[in-house]
Amino acid sequence: MERLLLLGILPAEGDITTLRLIRSLRENLSFNEAEHEALHIEADGMRVQWDGVAAAAAGPKEVEIGKKATDVIATALKRMSAAGSLGMQCIDLYGRFVPNED
Repeated sequence: MERLLLLGILPAEGDITTLRLIRSLRENLSFNEAEHEALHIEADGMRVQWDGVAAAAAGPKEVEIGKKATDVIATALKRMSAAGSLGMQCIDLYGRFVPNED
Protein backbone atom coordinates (compact mmCIF):
# COMPACT_ATOMS: atom_id res chain seq x y z
CA MET A 1 0.00 0.00 0.00
CA GLU A 2 2.83 2.41 0.84
CA ARG A 3 4.30 1.90 -2.61
CA LEU A 4 1.03 3.00 -4.21
CA LEU A 5 0.76 5.99 -1.89
CA LEU A 6 4.30 7.08 -2.70
CA LEU A 7 3.66 6.72 -6.41
CA GLY A 8 0.65 9.00 -5.98
CA ILE A 9 2.48 11.79 -4.17
CA LEU A 10 5.65 12.01 -6.24
CA PRO A 11 5.70 15.31 -8.15
CA ALA A 12 5.25 15.36 -11.92
CA GLU A 13 7.28 18.54 -12.37
CA GLY A 14 10.70 19.75 -11.29
CA ASP A 15 14.21 20.32 -12.56
CA ILE A 16 15.79 17.75 -14.88
CA THR A 17 17.94 16.00 -12.28
CA THR A 18 15.03 15.68 -9.86
CA LEU A 19 12.76 14.36 -12.62
CA ARG A 20 15.32 11.70 -13.53
CA LEU A 21 15.53 10.67 -9.89
CA ILE A 22 11.72 10.55 -9.63
CA ARG A 23 11.50 8.46 -12.82
CA SER A 24 13.93 5.94 -11.35
CA LEU A 25 12.07 5.90 -8.03
CA ARG A 26 8.75 5.36 -9.82
CA GLU A 27 10.23 2.36 -11.63
CA ASN A 28 11.49 0.89 -8.35
CA LEU A 29 8.17 1.44 -6.58
CA SER A 30 6.08 0.03 -9.44
CA PHE A 31 4.97 -3.57 -9.60
CA ASN A 32 6.83 -5.90 -11.96
CA GLU A 33 5.39 -8.80 -13.97
CA ALA A 34 6.16 -11.40 -11.29
CA GLU A 35 4.43 -9.30 -8.60
CA HIS A 36 1.37 -8.81 -10.80
CA GLU A 37 1.08 -12.55 -11.28
CA ALA A 38 1.87 -13.58 -7.69
CA LEU A 39 -0.32 -10.96 -6.02
CA HIS A 40 -3.16 -11.04 -8.58
CA ILE A 41 -3.06 -7.26 -8.91
CA GLU A 42 -6.08 -5.72 -10.63
CA ALA A 43 -6.57 -2.05 -11.38
CA ASP A 44 -9.97 -0.53 -12.06
CA GLY A 45 -9.62 3.19 -12.65
CA MET A 46 -8.26 4.72 -9.46
CA ARG A 47 -8.83 1.53 -7.44
CA VAL A 48 -6.15 -1.17 -7.13
CA GLN A 49 -6.79 -4.58 -5.56
CA TRP A 50 -4.48 -7.47 -4.74
CA ASP A 51 -4.49 -10.79 -2.91
CA GLY A 52 -3.70 -9.88 0.70
CA VAL A 53 -2.77 -13.44 1.66
CA ALA A 54 -0.27 -13.67 -1.19
CA ALA A 55 1.11 -10.23 -0.31
CA ALA A 56 1.62 -11.23 3.31
CA ALA A 57 3.37 -14.43 2.23
CA ALA A 58 5.63 -12.51 -0.19
CA GLY A 59 6.61 -9.99 2.48
CA PRO A 60 7.52 -6.36 1.96
CA LYS A 61 9.59 -5.21 -1.00
CA GLU A 62 12.65 -3.25 -0.03
CA VAL A 63 13.01 -0.09 -2.11
CA GLU A 64 16.11 2.01 -1.59
CA ILE A 65 15.26 5.68 -1.27
CA GLY A 66 18.23 8.03 -1.17
CA LYS A 67 18.56 11.38 0.56
CA LYS A 68 17.46 13.51 -2.41
CA ALA A 69 14.43 11.29 -3.08
CA THR A 70 13.58 11.39 0.64
CA ASP A 71 13.71 15.19 0.51
CA VAL A 72 11.41 15.24 -2.54
CA ILE A 73 8.91 12.97 -0.77
CA ALA A 74 9.09 15.00 2.46
CA THR A 75 8.51 18.23 0.55
CA ALA A 76 5.49 16.74 -1.22
CA LEU A 77 4.02 15.53 2.07
CA LYS A 78 4.61 18.91 3.75
CA ARG A 79 2.87 20.69 0.84
CA MET A 80 -0.09 18.35 1.10
CA SER A 81 -0.28 18.94 4.85
CA ALA A 82 -0.06 22.73 4.46
CA ALA A 83 -2.81 22.64 1.83
CA GLY A 84 -5.00 20.47 4.06
CA SER A 85 -5.05 17.69 1.47
CA LEU A 86 -3.10 15.06 3.40
CA GLY A 87 -5.29 11.96 3.75
CA MET A 88 -5.47 9.57 6.69
CA GLN A 89 -3.73 6.92 4.62
CA CYS A 90 -0.58 9.09 4.57
CA ILE A 91 -0.12 9.48 8.34
CA ASP A 92 2.46 6.70 8.62
CA LEU A 93 4.34 7.92 5.53
CA TYR A 94 4.40 11.44 6.95
CA GLY A 95 5.88 10.15 10.19
CA ARG A 96 8.51 8.20 8.30
CA PHE A 97 9.58 10.93 5.86
CA VAL A 98 8.95 14.04 7.99
CA PRO A 99 10.23 13.06 11.43
CA ASN A 100 10.07 15.38 14.43
CA GLU A 101 7.14 17.41 13.10
CA ASP A 102 3.58 17.28 14.40
